[in-house]
Amino acid sequence: MRSGILVAALAIGSSGTVLAQTTPDTMPANSWLSVPNSRMRTVAPTNGQFAGTWGVQGPQAVITAWCGAALDTSRNRLVLWGGGHADYYGNELYAFNVGSLTWSRLTDPFINPVLDQEVNADGTPNSRHTYNGLAYIAHADRFFGLGGSLAGVGFADCHRTWVFDFAARKWTNRNPALTPGVSFGCNSSYDPTTKKVWWGGGANTPAAGMYSYDYDANTWTKHNSDSFYYYTSTVDTKRGLWVVVGNGKVFSYDLKNSNFTRQNWTTTGGDSFIGNANPGLDYDPIADKIVGWDGGGVYVLDPVTKVWSVNNPAGAPLATGLTAIGPGYKTGIYGRWRYVPSVNAFVLVTEFDDNVHFYKLTAGVGAAGTPPTLATPSSATPSTITGTTAALSVLGADGAGEATLTYTWSSTGPAAVTFSPNATNAAKNTTATFSAAGTYTLTATITNTSRASTSSSVSVTVAPTFCALDVFPASVGVAVSGTQAFLAIAEDQFGNSLAAQPALTWTASGGGTISASGLFTAGSAPGGPFTVRTESGAVSGTATVTVEEGSGVPAVGASGTRDHRRCGMGAIGAGVDLGFMGIASILALGLACKRSRLIAALD
Repeated sequence: MRSGILVAALAIGSSGTVLAQTTPDTMPANSWLSVPNSRMRTVAPTNGQFAGTWGVQGPQAVITAWCGAALDTSRNRLVLWGGGHADYYGNELYAFNVGSLTWSRLTDPFINPVLDQEVNADGTPNSRHTYNGLAYIAHADRFFGLGGSLAGVGFADCHRTWVFDFAARKWTNRNPALTPGVSFGCNSSYDPTTKKVWWGGGANTPAAGMYSYDYDANTWTKHNSDSFYYYTSTVDTKRGLWVVVGNGKVFSYDLKNSNFTRQNWTTTGGDSFIGNANPGLDYDPIADKIVGWDGGGVYVLDPVTKVWSVNNPAGAPLATGLTAIGPGYKTGIYGRWRYVPSVNAFVLVTEFDDNVHFYKLTAGVGAAGTPPTLATPSSATPSTITGTTAALSVLGADGAGEATLTYTWSSTGPAAVTFSPNATNAAKNTTATFSAAGTYTLTATITNTSRASTSSSVSVTVAPTFCALDVFPASVGVAVSGTQAFLAIAEDQFGNSLAAQPALTWTASGGGTISASGLFTAGSAPGGPFTVRTESGAVSGTATVTVEEGSGVPAVGASGTRDHRRCGMGAIGAGVDLGFMGIASILALGLACKRSRLIAALD
């Protein structure tokens, strides 16, 4: 049975107000952030939902029962896998997305698993205490797991090399020729430089020793027989060191120079932290420090001076424990403390019913993660338009799922363009609305939850289309036997004057005659109003004229001077009558004007 991806939504605050430290990237230095309403329980199965999986604890054992996690840097999320022994028999995967601050259950547990057997009937791995045996193989985009204490009595054979393909949603037993073998209390780290998983087997097991796994060659190599029981490790990528901490020790191996002899470190200031088993530990490349947590203060190790410092900001959660074993008993943090490059902060999962926490050592945002890919380039329908809108589309792809992507459209060109919708996932299909003719470049920027982005552009030509004729003046009185010049300006779909004006025909419904150039000559008798019409093809415009006794309506500007220099027309002085100006002259003055300004000139 598949339920798909279950997501727990984030509420910003219980009072409905947005907190100052809403997201991990906006946190100040040396501070904690508790993400509201971020309990893993919200996406976990309930008792009885998947037969034969509950065990003693249920799915909370994915955290509490000696289990770890790995950071999927491609999708910007912490992936958890665990359970095992008598605690829980479900083998599902969970993920906390750093960008959306939400939980999801990536897979459902296999029902009625056979205990003390590593491979389920569907080919998936059985539940187990995962310890520190999890890693994310970034260059191959695979989640890795090896070793642990299987569901059941806990001591059955558990030596297979497992990887999970997020895109295919599938587990694979890689089945290399050599594997380290059964291991409890193991630990591992992925090194992006060597592109290998560095793995340490627990004590008193056949797998004790330092190993490396080459995913591309699907081979294991044993480098020494050292013990790694109940330690946590990280890779100092600046120096190429595999650093291991726990059970009172700090030591390293020189991966950069392939020196696999243990180098014991003598450090100061961190004895209380070093003494813990399976602490949280990871390398912060921005601060160039090794940072650890196992409850209480945050311990920061300078890899050069070998000195620990302790930070104690308010807001730290309680360490992971099992009170059923004893008051204050801690089972370890393992890989559930990970540095997240995209937000320059550490993500921490401690309890099934506690919020996810972040700790930021230094201020600022870190590097963006892996950008999304372009599934379908930007396109416009049509690409040359005679109206005001065009339909745009684009499609991205991302490991976290297309639904997590945000599409933001922008434009370059002669005038502003609006997009609806925009800056949402729905904007992969949007409508562009233009405000002027011309050629535009429209660009879709596709951003994922790790703030990485890719873009795609399309060119759209907006052709000016003859849509309207505006006639000026719109309404006027003319003295008996007097004259009045009418002007018509052809406009495009945006109400802008066409650069090339079309030929016009003029007619009057009565009251006098009108010439081919638009000059109306009133008759000898008053009357009206009459309609003056001008046409060009299917487009027409009208005005009204009334023939009156006396002098008629004063000419433009008779009541005073109006300054229209803003639209390219000089000051039209008092007493100037457009009736005495040639039509070409009026056009020359008026083509650059908006309709409202020309009306003002003729009013």
